[in-house]
Amino acid sequence: MAYVPKKKRQLYVILFFVFIALIPISVGAFFIIQDWRSRASTENKPNEVRISNMTTKSVVISWITDSGAEGWVRYSTDPAVGEGSPLSQDDRDVTSGSMDKRTTHYVTLRSLNTGTKYYYVIGSGTQVFKDTNGNPFEFTTASIGESTSTALPDAVYGSVVNGTDMSAIVYITIENASGEKSFPISALTNSGGNFEMSLSDARTADLSAKFSYNNEMKMIIFAQGGDKGGAVLETSVGERDSISMTMDPDYTVTDIFADTSGVDVGGDEEPSQEEPAEESPQQQQPSEQPAQEEPTQEEPEEEAVSQKNYTITHDVPLTKMVLGASTVEETIKDVNITNVTENSFTVVWESSIKQPGSINYGSAANALTDTAKDDRDTVVSTGQYYMHHITVKNLDPESTYFYVIQSGTKSYKNNGNPYQVTLPETLDSPPAFDSIAGQITGTGAPDSVVFGIITTDSGTSSEISTITDENGKWTMSIGSVRNQAYTDYFSYESSDSIVISAKTKGDDVSNTYVLSTIADDIVTQQLTLEEPETGVEFKRGLYDTIASTGTNTLPQTSVNRIAIVLVFVAVLMVGYGSYIMISVYNKGKGNTWENGVLNDLDI
Repeated sequence: MAYVPKKKRQLYVILFFVFIALIPISVGAFFIIQDWRSRASTENKPNEVRISNMTTKSVVISWITDSGAEGWVRYSTDPAVGEGSPLSQDDRDVTSGSMDKRTTHYVTLRSLNTGTKYYYVIGSGTQVFKDTNGNPFEFTTASIGESTSTALPDAVYGSVVNGTDMSAIVYITIENASGEKSFPISALTNSGGNFEMSLSDARTADLSAKFSYNNEMKMIIFAQGGDKGGAVLETSVGERDSISMTMDPDYTVTDIFADTSGVDVGGDEEPSQEEPAEESPQQQQPSEQPAQEEPTQEEPEEEAVSQKNYTITHDVPLTKMVLGASTVEETIKDVNITNVTENSFTVVWESSIKQPGSINYGSAANALTDTAKDDRDTVVSTGQYYMHHITVKNLDPESTYFYVIQSGTKSYKNNGNPYQVTLPETLDSPPAFDSIAGQITGTGAPDSVVFGIITTDSGTSSEISTITDENGKWTMSIGSVRNQAYTDYFSYESSDSIVISAKTKGDDVSNTYVLSTIADDIVTQQLTLEEPETGVEFKRGLYDTIASTGTNTLPQTSVNRIAIVLVFVAVLMVGYGSYIMISVYNKGKGNTWENGVLNDLDI
């Protein structure tokens, strides 16, 4: 090895000791960051945790945090719930396809077993919270033996002025003359700050039966927006028109719910990275609530500007069209676009076999980089259906979007080119919220799509659609439907008619109803599902094929990565410095390591 000058060797020695000094610096930085994370965990601590909307197969768990954090829930029938257990994310994350930080958290657990006890822990950011005793929370789903008969949907809807962009959670409870309260039902506000629920889904506090109510009973509505505060409104069941609330940042929640549905989180402890046994809200007994398996497919009531013409562009008709492969095993047909607004649209089709469906879309035909899944799917699980209903949201008004259908293992285009749709502009003064409800009976009930077109003497509306839940129930928002040219909201009266068409694999039905006759009634239609005689195993039920397991990886923050990188760099520096010292002193001059260091430093 060539001779190394003394000054350079001195530099090597100094650098070596600098590298050595970086070890405690890096370790100290690591613990400082961990301490910062521990202090920050108090802001991510779940508060006012509630259980609502429980059915025999689903439940909603909601809470708020002082600062923005990702929200998720792990659950299992095993008390040792933890890594490897199914994970469900916030309903809004399921819709958007990415995890976002929020101060309100709303997680729906689906595909649960009837009459079964479940254990769960709450995830907020990278931390896990349990009850004040360090045990998982628990709830028991409703049993078939409880009052689960179909009730006439009794819609209540309103708006939260500062609850736009799906930022508020709205709870409703009914109180009778004896002071008995129903267990709260709940819903997220939509992009326009509107909400809708059905009072007929309210249950008694002990979940034993449907809650009997009349128009004279008190109805308590509570809106909660995390950092936006909250608001409470008391009215009667019979006086529910024009419900409007504005949340106050200084509002403090009171015990307005049955039993202990509003529970605060206990003390704070530093969590471990994988499964920190954080303290959290004391467990409450949940209540049976509306079977809201998915957020309703309602049209957001948007604010807007002026009107302008625009069109849906395509080379061939989107309806009644057979595309793609010619084999019986895997084809699609009846591709249609519905629910067109200034920032969203829905694609519907039928597949010849039960299979997953999605669309790849983008603002350029050669850059379809975004993916939208079926409205019944989640971020971590994908179902298989005959009828596919995919809504693309958060788009730009007056913009053209291109998309390709992915159904099963095949892709489908429009005569070799991507489909395309041009969205309209935003309109001023959205009309009052209005909806209808119904139920599909028969074997096709769980896997059906329902379409609606309003007809008047002056013309027909654009087509809207929705999906059924596992019991065949559906709700359709009609208040903000547009005309066929999409240039304005469609004007109609209660004396006008609506054509309701329902479709499942191998069967469809269409009936015309006068709006006034179904305003307080339920539309009932029957469909028979015709499954192909193949070797494929088919499961009935809207959510039968949704996997009960999800991602097993907790979200990680940049803080974790910074700490790991600091330690890794320190180790590399020490190793490199050691290599230099050994090379220079042991091999360069033949001196012992100790003597070489002392000589070079003139000691």
